[in-house]
Amino acid sequence: MTVVGKGGKMELREILENMAFDGVTGYRDFTRLQVDLRVQEKDIDKAIDRIVTEYTEEEIIERLIELGIGRPEVLEYASQIRESLPVDMLMRLSL
Repeated sequence: MTVVGKGGKMELREILENMAFDGVTGYRDFTRLQVDLRVQEKDIDKAIDRIVTEYTEEEIIERLIELGIGRPEVLEYASQIRESLPVDMLMRLSL
């Protein structure tokens, strides 16, 4: 799915790439997601490939939110796919 934000369209893959390469904090957030999803790839691109192929966008967004990774692009993406997110997740995000 593509998210339309202030900077244009963003794919979930691009959001994960931006997170992984966004300094220490972004990389830490990405590795928290990677560990939580049990994706043991050391190469970031391979890890992202596995994440986006093995998990649905809803599962990925849900894990990011549950891990407390509320980056603006993650929240924007969540609002774009809110119809497919669980009700408790929507309530937590106030969507």
